[in-house]
Amino acid sequence: MLNAALALSLLGGIAGLILGAGAAVIVNWVIPALPIQLSLNYILLAELVAGSIGLFAGVVPARRAAGLAPVEALRAE
Repeated sequence: MLNAALALSLLGGIAGLILGAGAAVIVNWVIPALPIQLSLNYILLAELVAGSIGLFAGVVPARRAAGLAPVEALRAE
């Protein structure tokens, strides 16, 4: 469960970075005078934030469900 949340969030972060880089290239084609740079520090920070959000989104519901009795958890579904 936790690995899936982390993997999905990191893949989503990579997809967002690819779309953002593509948009930056298109903007650079349309407006060549606009300086556009992709910084490795910001790319790594974006992946770190995406992974952190994924971990948080995976851990909080799992911890909440772990505290419930199995019958109560099934009843809530």
